[in-house]
Amino acid sequence: MLKIILSHWLETLPAQIAAWQREQQHGLFKQWSNAVEFLPEMTPWRLDLLHSVTAESETPLSEGQLKRIDTCCVILMPWRKGPFSLYGVDIDTEWRSDWKWDSRTAAICQI
Repeated sequence: MLKIILSHWLETLPAQIAAWQREQQHGLFKQWSNAVEFLPEMTPWRLDLLHSVTAESETPLSEGQLKRIDTCCVILMPWRKGPFSLYGVDIDTEWRSDWKWDSRTAAICQI
């Protein structure tokens, strides 16, 4: 049923996305895209999405890899709601969502 309801999007959505990429993207989109492409290609050994966004490697990364991650993270600033840690590079964020939720957990659990 869901496939039938959404099937018309398969015809229109690709063209709409392409148009957005050509006409409506943010002025820094190309710079951001290049930064993401410059990141070292790695598969996390450990990934934590419960308490933070943390990706870790089984073996230590080289200084060059760490520098590339750090450089890309600076280009992608500002980072809004953390915490984020990518392979040992802690990303400075404007807000710590974990602190917010930790302070409200008791009140929410009572509801």
